[in-house]
Amino acid sequence: MKKTLVAVILACAAATAGAQVQTAGQAAGPSRVIDNVMVAMYDAPGTGEMIVQYVRDNGVSVAFDARVPGRSGHATDAKTGKSMIGINPSYQQEPVSYRRIAARIAKEAAELMLADFPESAEKRYIAASRMAETYFELGGTRIDMQNVDGVVDPEAEKLVFLWVENAPDEGVRVLKGQGAQTLDERIAWVTKERQEMINYSMTDWEEIYTRELEQLHSAKAQFQQFKKYETDWLMSHSSQLQ
Repeated sequence: MKKTLVAVILACAAATAGAQVQTAGQAAGPSRVIDNVMVAMYDAPGTGEMIVQYVRDNGVSVAFDARVPGRSGHATDAKTGKSMIGINPSYQQEPVSYRRIAARIAKEAAELMLADFPESAEKRYIAASRMAETYFELGGTRIDMQNVDGVVDPEAEKLVFLWVENAPDEGVRVLKGQGAQTLDERIAWVTKERQEMINYSMTDWEEIYTRELEQLHSAKAQFQQFKKYETDWLMSHSSQLQ
């Protein structure tokens, strides 16, 4: 079942809000663009606000960085534990688009926030949702995703439409069909391996698999909490997006 509510309301997203966001960006110098984008994200209650709070609480630096391969990236210093998010400098060129930069910040921040979440279809869907919701909170529309303020971004378009067209469980099935492993599949495999270690009295490996199972079951519980967040997000943003 598709996200009927989202499919309807996102097509009618406020063009005026989007125009205001872009105009504000054009007035700022390059050194202030990131700060202004994050203020805009924080001032729009929802996912963008949550992401900015995470960035601030964890001392994550966000900056334009020419070393970034592609459009954006993230890294964590093994010695200090500090993380950074880099945005391709091309994003600071006029006309500056807050929604494009915000979506990229959200994408990379989501990866940092999910660092301890087992790699899985569920993780990929959550990450896509963070990017999509931030984009729409800043006035984006489904139609604009194919050409965001004059820039084509196939990766962002693919992630946003994954979220738009599929509720969480459906999105997981879509990603599974594309080759991603689900948490349930991972749990089944680890459970089997753990039992073999028990049979062969390989205590060290049994403990390793036991810890991994605990992590996987914890991730499943987190995904259930995420699904509730998704429902609440749609309810609280429906009037805003009409």
